[in-house]
Amino acid sequence: MRILLLLTSLLFAVPVSASEAPIASPRLAALQAQLDGRNDGGDVAAFWADVRAKGTPLIEPVAGEPAQMTLTFLWREPTDRDHIDLGVFGVFNATPWQTGDPLIRLAHTDIWYRSYRVSAALRAQYMLIGRDGAARGAKPQRAWSHTDEAGRDRDFDLFLDPLNPRTIDDVYFLPHSRESIFDGPDAPRETWLAPKPARLHGRMIDLTIRSAVLGNERNLAVYVPDPSLTKGKPPGLLLLFDGPSYRAAGRVPEMLDRMIAAGAIAPTVAVMVDSITLDNREKELAPNEPFTRFIAEELMPMLRTRFGLSGDPRKTVIAGASRGGQSASFIAMRHPELFGNVIAQSPALWWGPSEADMDTHWLARAFENRDRLPIRFYIQMGTLEDAKSMLGTARHFQEILHSKGYDVTYREFVGGHTFFSWRAILPPGADRVTACRRTPG
Repeated sequence: MRILLLLTSLLFAVPVSASEAPIASPRLAALQAQLDGRNDGGDVAAFWADVRAKGTPLIEPVAGEPAQMTLTFLWREPTDRDHIDLGVFGVFNATPWQTGDPLIRLAHTDIWYRSYRVSAALRAQYMLIGRDGAARGAKPQRAWSHTDEAGRDRDFDLFLDPLNPRTIDDVYFLPHSRESIFDGPDAPRETWLAPKPARLHGRMIDLTIRSAVLGNERNLAVYVPDPSLTKGKPPGLLLLFDGPSYRAAGRVPEMLDRMIAAGAIAPTVAVMVDSITLDNREKELAPNEPFTRFIAEELMPMLRTRFGLSGDPRKTVIAGASRGGQSASFIAMRHPELFGNVIAQSPALWWGPSEADMDTHWLARAFENRDRLPIRFYIQMGTLEDAKSMLGTARHFQEILHSKGYDVTYREFVGGHTFFSWRAILPPGADRVTACRRTPG
């Protein structure tokens, strides 16, 4: 994958002692002051009791800077060692903890921590990472192997933060695992999601479709709204790539179901398309003519017939994240008679069809060299994504679209390349595009 997760070769290379790093957390600084000059286990026990009740990471305001927060990751480890091979693993985020900082010990206690000052609007996924049995008593979610710059193979374990009950299923970046999550006080709220999945008003249908064009078969997860809400009108369509991720981590069925029931958007069928394998995903979700033919010639006719969808492209949205966002834009460009709306979440616009086209704004040039098409765009990018290959290309793309007269909404959020970020900001996109807008009557 183009975006690197973490330079694990840097992890634990230079142990950092508590004396070398100031205590940024007001809570820990106060505890340190209480402990100075004495060994009182009662203060530490009270601290851990409060942490167990509230969960981690520890989030505290920054005095005089309301847009910032102090974020502290915690680990409990009774040991006489001054250093443990344990750190924080940032999943597809250019977060401060990707520098490979190990956790450090608070005085003589069993408290290990690392603090960072970040935006109070941050949402992020993370895991803890260790090697050589550093995380005693914690069950690894998965192993992680990395070859460092010296050619040495390094093996790590990735595991959940045991003090944080909030997790997200990951079926995309780190398949078959879960990750810990947090959000700051100013982060976008998941307005249309309950803390736990709720029973749907609509229903889910699992299908398979065989493609003669591609010579393969894939799964489709289809959300169908309550038919009593359509009032006899053909529903709109939201077509999403990376279907298993949007279904599990993105919780799209529940989100749309609640929005439709509340009258926030018009009744909309959501079709979540599986990519079969990660290798197949990288091939198909790059701008790919055979895959585009499959969508236009095989998938869309079947969906319109089976679910009675509107044939109006203004009521059809094609959407995706990362490569899926670029692919959605490309397919809409090829078939504006089918797709009048695009939601591109962190689109991987660095891609080009050849090595010479990489990082050359290939898709932006393709739109620039065409007459304006009847397509509306909603583009979302994270401020913690790569400044050149991700943010730079997306900003340029939306500038080109604006210059051609397209209806474009471009928004940046404080977060990275993760479904935990994307699911919170998908509802504004669905509300913005024509396909899902509720009309009078």
